[in-house]
Amino acid sequence: MGRCGVQLRRGTVAGRYDEAEVKWRFVERLTTDRMLRAHVTMGLGNIALAQQQYRSACSSFAKAFTLYADIPDCETEVIGALNNCLYSCVMEQDWAAADRWRSVAHDYSHVDNPQAWGEFANTQAEMAWKQGCSKQSKEFLNKAFHLLDDRMCRSWFTARLLDAEISLTEGQVANACNRFDQILSRIEYVPDVTLRVSVILRAINIGLRTNGRFGSSLDERMRQFQVINITRLY
Repeated sequence: MGRCGVQLRRGTVAGRYDEAEVKWRFVERLTTDRMLRAHVTMGLGNIALAQQQYRSACSSFAKAFTLYADIPDCETEVIGALNNCLYSCVMEQDWAAADRWRSVAHDYSHVDNPQAWGEFANTQAEMAWKQGCSKQSKEFLNKAFHLLDDRMCRSWFTARLLDAEISLTEGQVANACNRFDQILSRIEYVPDVTLRVSVILRAINIGLRTNGRFGSSLDERMRQFQVINITRLY
């Protein structure tokens, strides 16, 4: 972390997660409202996800999926829970479980929500990439770019990060730099500090893994990420 200009005190961060979980579980015990319980369960899943507790995260997201599925007019929330289940399985590299969640998604293919499906396509691109299928990953990314269009959300950034990473492995430096430029043009205006930090650190990590193989054009983008990271994000 030191090379990226960020120092995180693990105890402090873990303490905040613990505090958040206590509050969410307190609300969960008190409420009988199905929608609120679904939202709380998603929150608990996100806490587990942030701590890389992927199995626990998927368990919470699966519970939220079941809750949302029984509430009328919650199909968008259902897709969001499905996406989080899929993402947790991808991070865990539990491919059998990931395939099961992808098949469940087919039952909701009628839902007209470009952003939700764009985020789902982005997660499928991550899955294909981790399985070594760069061509398939690119196909899902193109779908994600089309569906997300100019909608500002986490996947707008992570899709571009993944495309940059794949491009660099294939020696397509210009495309990678273009994706980094798109991120740099917007990242400072994102109100979610956690999202900003995670995007910046992932971009820097992608650059560091190239070991300086791609010259000044990539180095300049990494320098800009470092400057924003150190001077403007906190």
